[in-house]
Amino acid sequence: MYSTTKNYSQAIASIEKIQPLDPILKITYQKLIYFKGVEYFNNIELDSATRYFKKSLSVNFDKTYNALSQYWLGEISYIKKDYATAVDTWKAFQLNEGAFSLKEYDLSNYNIGYAYFQQKNNYDNANISFRKFLLTKNSYEPSKIADAQIRTADSYFMQKIYPQAADYYKSAIALNQMDIDYCIYQKALCNGLLKKNQDKITDLKLLASKYPKSNYLAASIFETAETYSKDLNDGDNAIVAYQKILDTYPNSSYVNSALAGIGLVYYNKNEDEKAFTYFDQIVKKNPKSEEARNVLPYIKKIFEGQKKIDEMDTYFTNIGNPLNTTELESSLYEAARDAYYTDKNYDVAMQKFESYIAKFPNGKYIAEAHFCYAECAYSKNLFDKALPSYQYINGLSRSLYSETSLVKTTYLLYKDKKYEEVLPLYQKLEDYAETPSNKLNARIGAMRCGFILKQYEVVLDYAVKVLATEKISPQQVNEAKYDKAKSLFELNRFDDAIIEFKAIYKSAKNITGAEALYHIAKIHYAKQDYTQVEKTINSLISYDYSNDDWNTKGLLLLSDSYIARGDDADAELMLQTVIDGKPKQEYIDEATTKLEKLNAKKALRASQEVTPTTNDMKVDFKEAKGDKDLFDQLYDAKQDSLKKK
Repeated sequence: MYSTTKNYSQAIASIEKIQPLDPILKITYQKLIYFKGVEYFNNIELDSATRYFKKSLSVNFDKTYNALSQYWLGEISYIKKDYATAVDTWKAFQLNEGAFSLKEYDLSNYNIGYAYFQQKNNYDNANISFRKFLLTKNSYEPSKIADAQIRTADSYFMQKIYPQAADYYKSAIALNQMDIDYCIYQKALCNGLLKKNQDKITDLKLLASKYPKSNYLAASIFETAETYSKDLNDGDNAIVAYQKILDTYPNSSYVNSALAGIGLVYYNKNEDEKAFTYFDQIVKKNPKSEEARNVLPYIKKIFEGQKKIDEMDTYFTNIGNPLNTTELESSLYEAARDAYYTDKNYDVAMQKFESYIAKFPNGKYIAEAHFCYAECAYSKNLFDKALPSYQYINGLSRSLYSETSLVKTTYLLYKDKKYEEVLPLYQKLEDYAETPSNKLNARIGAMRCGFILKQYEVVLDYAVKVLATEKISPQQVNEAKYDKAKSLFELNRFDDAIIEFKAIYKSAKNITGAEALYHIAKIHYAKQDYTQVEKTINSLISYDYSNDDWNTKGLLLLSDSYIARGDDADAELMLQTVIDGKPKQEYIDEATTKLEKLNAKKALRASQEVTPTTNDMKVDFKEAKGDKDLFDQLYDAKQDSLKKK
């Protein structure tokens, strides 16, 4: 009986009353504790899961459950982003006597690889762990093998070991499972870094032809242009590729770089008028931007070469960057820039950028100064200093800094629960983001803020976008579906909401399914379909993953349903059942209040009753047999539950 029950808590408590335990009961006891931990893990109650997995280890009787408990403790550390602890825990799992024969043994190498990879500076160990997983003789789904190949390649790439990186990207491409466009793009970058520029061009063209909707296509076209221009000295083909960026991705962050690239090709061909046309477009967008600062020397040389000195002076004055810029500004900025980029001394750089911003709030380098200052402060966890400068960048037109600035601003504001302030920035990030992960995080952030702020139309918009995003986790799918269903409910779009809640109930294997059933019942109640309310509450009470909270809420709703259709006696019995069950005080208070109202109504009726003066008046009370039977079932079920406690 103990080994087959799903009521782990009751079974564990029963066994703990038996002393001493024979070997069979010890195994059963550890098994029940382990599965209780799994149940908590599946319900995302990680602290409780941790407690039970550690308790299973302390029993220390069955080597298999010892190993499995250690494995899931590693998973919990990873979910909590405690990657160092996750690595240590999985390594301890591998040394466990019961681990080697388990399927989780090979998976632990895969997981350790990811834990090292997430630490950013441990790519060597990540590489080793992923390759250990790839050497397994066990069979795994091809997508997981492909993912391990890709992460191995990424680890080599981050270590600047480009030949091996290219080989593993090639292997991942051959598996034809996932992220093929990403692998082709990364392989092209490897070839470029290895000076195999024609191979790089071939890979980039392959990406464009096979994956015309790839998220990496804009980057691929830009890399093609850069390779033609800077490595192959093929200006004509470079212009074709740069122009494709301008025509196909007019809102991309690569636009200014493409304009500069075309301008430089023409400048090197001594076609100064054409070069000026492209450089001038960058300056007119934002004269203070880094891209503008980079092309202004060429514009100056074009004017000087044409001997148009007066025109040059007027041009630089009109763009707010007159030629009489003080040497102090240039000196101070160059000192800050050298400290940041060359010396990587962020303490010194931060001081110098701060000084520059204070002395030249409208300086020609102000955008880059704010960004670099914010990055320095952020790296030192000085978030209150970083945020104003990120917000300055957010207020400018789109630039190379925009996406990074918005990512970090939204993180800081959301962390501080400034939901009204961060919501429009998430929306802006979703529009600006070119990195798929940033676009997804922006959609999820906007959805969560909308939900907290009860802006349910916003929630619906972004929940739909989240669900339409590729490669999202099951947890993200479940969250978006729940937020969508709850928002439809709050907007009184009951027909749409009930479809979503039914889908959640069918797929959920945790407490979310119980909540979905409860909301389905509330929708039926709002529609005055009291028969369906009763049926749904019955399903809720018999649902394997429900708990006392949702069952009690269901019974309270059922009492409301009885009252609404005039079954006050059944409602009174139901409310008394809730009170007798001794749930949380809030439920007792609610049930008591409802019961008092019923009693008051009954007393009022009794006081108003008048003895009939004739024998002609008859009142025929008929019992709704079907409803009463269902109530009896619910009442008996509740009483049985109380007895077990």
